[in-house]
Amino acid sequence: MIQFLTNNKGERVAVQIPIAEFLKMQEELDELHCIKLYDEAKQAPSNTMSLAEVKEAFKKRKTA
Repeated sequence: MIQFLTNNKGERVAVQIPIAEFLKMQEELDELHCIKLYDEAKQAPSNTMSLAEVKEAFKKRKTA
């Protein structure tokens, strides 16, 4: 059962929810945060190299 706490004027100032509902909300927020981080990582410039590029770079370093 959701309960609202009010001030002297009757204005809602806080909410009280069952712990099970809170934990479910927390899990969903964690999942959304992970999705956000994934989306940001996909949009970030990539500094990765393919295996072939790495091998070629090592070959060049050996002969230099």
